[in-house]
Amino acid sequence: MRADNFIYFFTVCGFFLGLIAAIVKFDDPFLMLATSIFTTFVFYVFIHIVIINYIDPNKLGVKNFNKKDFEENTNSLIVELENREGKIERLIKNVDYELAQIKLLNEENKARGQNAKTI
Repeated sequence: MRADNFIYFFTVCGFFLGLIAAIVKFDDPFLMLATSIFTTFVFYVFIHIVIINYIDPNKLGVKNFNKKDFEENTNSLIVELENREGKIERLIKNVDYELAQIKLLNEENKARGQNAKTI
């Protein structure tokens, strides 16, 4: 679990515990607000101290990045995209050709229909 999640969790817990304690103990809204803010701050500082003591900061930023695998994967994806692009271009050409053929046939049929009417 990431350290940020601990910080968020304990900060929210501190706020609600401070709010509950303030509602139980005080009637003045300013004292309630001050108690809630103070308790939230105490929990915030406390969890940072705990994280400092139990999490090694040298291991947090270390990530193994394998450049060779990354380049191989990227190159294979590029080749695959180029292949798909070629297939799509061929399909578009075939569709354009078929549409042109359909238009030609329609024009021929219209011409035949007009010739038949004149006879």
